[in-house]
Amino acid sequence: MEKLSQAKSFAAVNTSQILQAIAGAVLLKQACSLKRLVAPAVDFYRRNRDAMLDALETNLNTYAPQVSWNAPQGGFFLVVTLPFPFLRAEAEHCAREYRVLTMPLSFFSLTNKQDREVRQ
Repeated sequence: MEKLSQAKSFAAVNTSQILQAIAGAVLLKQACSLKRLVAPAVDFYRRNRDAMLDALETNLNTYAPQVSWNAPQGGFFLVVTLPFPFLRAEAEHCAREYRVLTMPLSFFSLTNKQDREVRQ
């Protein structure tokens, strides 16, 4: 634990020692695993992912077969590949007109190679 704490201090200079102690106490109380503690959140996000995949399958396979997507096994984001560029103007339109926040992957890239992909 001491080596982990030392390595962490090199990576993040300004982390509060009190917050580090609290995080350490939580880890110790959970037998050094957060799996049980985060299980409700994992279940919540898994249900949302599955609902999104079902909606994509139901609605886009029939009406827009040229659209594709991944089925993530973990993480927060599902990536949809579109047959057209989806950039800032399209994201703003979705937010303004449909109240849907969609993030073009081009926002996270230095190139335009991902200009047809959005994360959900």
